Amino acid sequence: KLSKEAMKELGYLVGTWKVEGRSGDTPYKGTQTVKWSRGKHCLVINWKGSVGDVQVHGSGVIGWDTLEEQILDVAFIANVGHRTMRWTVETGTVWEGEMVGSAFGDDVKTAIRLEKKGPESYLVTINAAGEFPEPLETGI
Repeated sequence: KLSKEAMKELGYLVGTWKVEGRSGDTPYKGTQTVKWSRGKHCLVINWKGSVGDVQVHGSGVIGWDTLEEQILDVAFIANVGHRTMRWTVETGTVWEGEMVGSAFGDDVKTAIRLEKKGPESYLVTINAAGEFPEPLETGI
């Protein structure tokens, strides 16, 4: 069973979110739906949208790694690739970590940061250099 802290952190993501951002010069946008699994042991995520001119859809799971005390997020995106994100809860509003995977045939390894902006918005920043200049704005 998940701890109260894990339930609270994962529960923040539950809902339907509008996703917008850029990867370099390539814009992406879409809709992401996050729901508790049966028994509330993890979250199930589904999303659809576009990366540049490519239509994409994906699915994944988000859960709590009790050994590492981290949020673990694994997803597969049609026409793009896959990714695994490991997040450490730094504060009540900030998660930081690393993303590894494959996108459009290229290996990806990058620093990631999530900042809660309130109950209806959060900001994810992804940068291969380990800094955080390119935001991905997500909101209900």
